[in-house]
Amino acid sequence: MKTLFFILIILLFASCNKKDKEAPYVELPPKDYMKKMIVPDTLNPYKGEYYIRADFKLNGSSESKELKFTETTQNMTVWNNPSQPNLGMSAQGMILSDSETHEKLYVHFYFNTSSDTAFTLAYADYWFANPWRNIAGMNIEYSVPVPYQTDETNFAYLYLGENTADSYCNLTYIGNDRINGSFHASWTECCGGPGTYDVYGDFSIPLINVKIYESP
Repeated sequence: MKTLFFILIILLFASCNKKDKEAPYVELPPKDYMKKMIVPDTLNPYKGEYYIRADFKLNGSSESKELKFTETTQNMTVWNNPSQPNLGMSAQGMILSDSETHEKLYVHFYFNTSSDTAFTLAYADYWFANPWRNIAGMNIEYSVPVPYQTDETNFAYLYLGENTADSYCNLTYIGNDRINGSFHASWTECCGGPGTYDVYGDFSIPLINVKIYESP
């Protein structure tokens, strides 16, 4: 009886080890603008009105500011199809602009036309893009009028999300009509404006004309 008991233990141990070794390997999408795959938000994903929300504060300051622009309270512009390539990159996405303050929030997808025909969506953490440096990926951008200008609509600081050690740009839901996501970045003005902001936020925007990655 004892001999049979030890044989069963050995067989169970070997079976567990074999199961661990045969665990499926998850292959990442072949796109260098994705950091890693993430778990999708499949439990009651948000399906309300489109919006972009950003909670940010100036580095070195304790004061924070929150903006939440929605399709019903701000002007919404959507580029469903890729734009003409500029310096080898194409872009598409959504802009929400406030008609009173002239502030704007963007969710943009940038890709290199030399290597891709469209941006690829997946449940993934994306690198923050920089179209001025030909770096593909996503970006959540903020435009604010330059103070003391006579025509505030024509002069603005544009802040881009930058990659840091703890930054992320996660796509958590891809539906038939929308894309949901969340982000954390360092907002840096790309044209010489003052200050750098630490920003957290989330968004839900219309689905654009892209490739949808399906895991093998």
